Amino acid sequence: MNRVHKIADRGFNEIPLVAIGVKRDRMDNHHLSILYRTPVEFDIMMFHQCWDLDTRLQSPEPESCDLWVHPNIDPDIGELLIGYIHSTGTKASQRPFHYGFDDFRKCLKLDGEYNSTEDSTGMTCSTLVLAVFYTCNCHLVIYESWPQRQEDIIWRTNVLRAYISTHRDEMRMIRCLQEQIDTSIRFRPLEVGGSASSEILPVAFGDAVKLAEEIGTLLPVISV
Repeated sequence: MNRVHKIADRGFNEIPLVAIGVKRDRMDNHHLSILYRTPVEFDIMMFHQCWDLDTRLQSPEPESCDLWVHPNIDPDIGELLIGYIHSTGTKASQRPFHYGFDDFRKCLKLDGEYNSTEDSTGMTCSTLVLAVFYTCNCHLVIYESWPQRQEDIIWRTNVLRAYISTHRDEMRMIRCLQEQIDTSIRFRPLEVGGSASSEILPVAFGDAVKLAEEIGTLLPVISV
């Protein structure tokens, strides 16, 4: 996996234009972020759907990621991406996107605003990554090849329970999340991060699963 680099070996300062950060937390959850160089100062910034369910644009800390993946994209696309990411991240930091199960292909406008509707919820850390790349006509995965999986329905149900425990008064959001539990497709973090490491893009589901297993072996082992 020549496009995958551990932070301990190659720090954020070696990121060329755009990369995808991958993190495994102490609870064995996986998290994705977009790492990029700002258009003018070329500082490294991190744009992601946070653990606290809102988007955030921030400077990355050493512990923010365990590794980063450099997708095989044309430099011209990379230049387009960093401008779009910075614009979207700046707007999202002022008006955060929520965490939800929306179809990411319908989420972002060309100006970086969220395409909110009556039924909108938000995105996961994985679908935020996919949405940004998709809106810039850069496709990491073959979306139609992803299946509906029973374990993902269970995962979405658990996310909803956690949301209700802290947002009991947000009835519209709760209703919309409930309606999406059985219909949404989940793109798991390691499947998206693994796909970004492929020399040939976009990646079909079967290959993404294999790449997810490979990238998972490079992450820190969680001690019990």
